[in-house]
Amino acid sequence: MTETPGQFTQEMIAQMNECAKQLYDTNCAGFLDYKTAYINQTETFDNIRTHYADIYFNNFIIRFCYYPHVPLTTSHSALTSFVSLDKTETERIFYPLSQIYGYFGICPENALTIPLILSPESMTEGFCCLAEAVEAIMPNIQSLSYDPEQKTLLFNQEVESAVLMLKKEYPTTEDLQNFFHDIGKDGFESWKAEQSPMANEEEMREEFDNLISRLKDDVHSVIEQDKKGFLTYYYDFLLMRYVSPAYEAYMTGNYTAALKKLKKQKYKTAYENRLIEYLDNAQTPRPHVPESIYINLTELYKNGIPKNNIKEGLMIAPAMLIFALIWLPLYLAIYFLFYFIESRDAVYLLGTLANAPSAMFPAMICGIPMLYFQSKRFYKLFFKKNYEQMAALDNAVNSRSTHRFMRALMGVLVACSVVFLALTAHQNIKLTETGFYDNTNFWSLQGEYYSYDEVDKLHYREQTPSGYGDMLDIPSYVILLKNGEELDPYRFDSNDEKFLDVFRKKGVLVYRSQKLK
Repeated sequence: MTETPGQFTQEMIAQMNECAKQLYDTNCAGFLDYKTAYINQTETFDNIRTHYADIYFNNFIIRFCYYPHVPLTTSHSALTSFVSLDKTETERIFYPLSQIYGYFGICPENALTIPLILSPESMTEGFCCLAEAVEAIMPNIQSLSYDPEQKTLLFNQEVESAVLMLKKEYPTTEDLQNFFHDIGKDGFESWKAEQSPMANEEEMREEFDNLISRLKDDVHSVIEQDKKGFLTYYYDFLLMRYVSPAYEAYMTGNYTAALKKLKKQKYKTAYENRLIEYLDNAQTPRPHVPESIYINLTELYKNGIPKNNIKEGLMIAPAMLIFALIWLPLYLAIYFLFYFIESRDAVYLLGTLANAPSAMFPAMICGIPMLYFQSKRFYKLFFKKNYEQMAALDNAVNSRSTHRFMRALMGVLVACSVVFLALTAHQNIKLTETGFYDNTNFWSLQGEYYSYDEVDKLHYREQTPSGYGDMLDIPSYVILLKNGEELDPYRFDSNDEKFLDVFRKKGVLVYRSQKLK
């Protein structure tokens, strides 16, 4: 079993390449090519955007494409296939196999995008599933690749579908004809005026017509190139659609849910219409993916999200507690460092030591990302029967970007924890030689300073107002100032004798003979 997401992706790609080589040898194809695209310039296995194998036939190319993660979805480790009918062109269009099936008006036997490939065996099964779909219509693809008119028709139909779905506009053939007609009609005189007066008008007309002809070719080329790029974007959108909950329901044989979701989709492709027609007329529901993929979709996943069972939920609490106990000594040390800073010029601090247990809170929070980094250890402890499946799913779900995000999150949480501990240690009543600071406001950095001369007395109160008209059974000593202001530090246990003794030594009256209401 692989240990990291990078090793997992490497193993899946190696198995895919082996399957492609076998298909290439079986069909006596002309050429086999492997290519990899990365998310950025870091060329590592955990940073791969897509890997594909191109098998060249007489006049077309079959591409098998592996996505460790399908963009903007929760789908992982997916395999699909494309077809190019322009083997001789450098700027090729690769149509999804589903679009080719839709163009021929045929419904495939099985799904044409296979998600959740979690082992070399399931990669082989998924690849064979797609290879069978390709071979089933190989003669149709061969005929289409030699028919320029049908290829143009397919291209135009795909562009129309993409334009309809993604709200893009292109000038029509009639628009272009009118545009160049207007240029030819009104532009010649302007252009002629810029030429030499000695030039022959007939020659100028011929040169102008040649210029317009070249401009037509350039405009047509630019538009066609833009359409090809737009189709690539459109097919990325379709890929995300083909791993949606609607297709997962179809893959697992839940025809009722699949039909309900597919019929709600707007701008259906020809492939989707054939699929809906098949599901409407099918007598017996069945899965449309290999057995291993079916198990992954039903036992590990549901609607694109890993299933959470009771054991997983129960695993989180002890795991967080364990990691919290690991972090706690560090955060306690940081807390008491701030306590030392606070107490340097203080006679006494009320509340800071009592707040020390709050260090457990950031320790628990920082335990959350630690679950990510140490998840496999807990899978082995809590999921002995499904350990390999859970670990494989973990490798498929995670990536280099996930790892970087979790490291960044850990850094942010540690920084926030230090700030939290600093504010918590600073939340106190700080007694000095000349007066005291009221730092009871959590977000207060300076606090309010009062000299002992401003204090009238400290009065005992058995109950504290809640602020909502009720009285709470919380006894405390209230600090009454000479200006009539009242400070009630009940949250810090103002019954502390050391705290009260400082006021007594400074000549402030402290007594319990009366009760304040």
